[in-house]
Amino acid sequence: MKKTLVASSLAAVVLGAAIVPLISLAGGSFYVDSGTGFVGIGNTTPAAPLDVAGAMYSRLVTASSTSIDWNQGNVQEMTLTSSPTLTFGNPQAGGEYKLILNQDSTGGRTVTWPASVKWVSGTAPTLTTTANSTDLISFVFDGSSYLGIYALDYNPPSVGDITFDTATDCGGSLSCTVETSGTDRALIAFVHGSVGIDITPTCDYDGTSMTLVDKVETPSDRWMYGFLLINPSLGSHTLACSDGVTLYTASYDGVQQSSQPDNHATNSDSPATFLSTSYTVDNSGSWIIQNAYSSGGTVSPGSGYTARGDNVDSGQIFDSDGGVTSGGTTVSFDNDASTSLSQIIISLIPAPAE
Repeated sequence: MKKTLVASSLAAVVLGAAIVPLISLAGGSFYVDSGTGFVGIGNTTPAAPLDVAGAMYSRLVTASSTSIDWNQGNVQEMTLTSSPTLTFGNPQAGGEYKLILNQDSTGGRTVTWPASVKWVSGTAPTLTTTANSTDLISFVFDGSSYLGIYALDYNPPSVGDITFDTATDCGGSLSCTVETSGTDRALIAFVHGSVGIDITPTCDYDGTSMTLVDKVETPSDRWMYGFLLINPSLGSHTLACSDGVTLYTASYDGVQQSSQPDNHATNSDSPATFLSTSYTVDNSGSWIIQNAYSSGGTVSPGSGYTARGDNVDSGQIFDSDGGVTSGGTTVSFDNDASTSLSQIIISLIPAPAE
């Protein structure tokens, strides 16, 4: 038995009476067994007419028109901006082909298939028409017809909407009664320290420890801390923190009960009458909650934000009052005096829609 290694760009191998030209691959990894005629790519002992050691794949091609040319690639992708009539060309008998169909941001698009396509039980797929949705259609060409099957709706699961529950200013105390309600709950607490005093607070609600998410030292040498508790006990219970001088809280319903928060950040500036922070939301539909602090003025919500509860003017909680699209956004607040400003930002992911 003779094995031939093709190490040049072009070679000829004698197989019986036939002379077969071969193109070598980089690294000299293309072999022919002259006894069987089997071809090996990446191995010297081909056990089948074509034996490949390693990965094989078809490059993804973006279809440039509604006339799909399979010579361009076995896997093609198209974004539907209308409801086209498709045509297929250049198939090979036994060829397997895949077409990925994406709806555009408008959605509602449909497709008219070539007459040569046959479906299981004669029923063509009803495409997912939700904006930005994805369907996968697969074909085998039998020499005259395309035998089609499909897998529909590769959208991520839809999410519900977070709702604001309640906010509480603990009145300068580090222990107060907080009431939570609803389902899929989350409780956020913000603790502020005294000027010039470093604090390391811990907080618990109904005996359950809250998780420290972020902290910031203000330009006026005062520390702010942000805490989060997922699934706090339902009803009225005591929220208590170990250190600091003021405590502000807010609770929300419809919050995903794991992998929280979505993101978090802090910012400070002095002197200023406006504080703006570039912030990234990782999950669409997440709510942004911020604790805004002024060392001497009265804070008010920036564009797109809502003040919550009866928190004191210098330490107000604001939120986005609705889900935010994933990506970059701006979180801001205003101040009526040119004093130092600081903020802690926490975003929460909504629970999956039921």
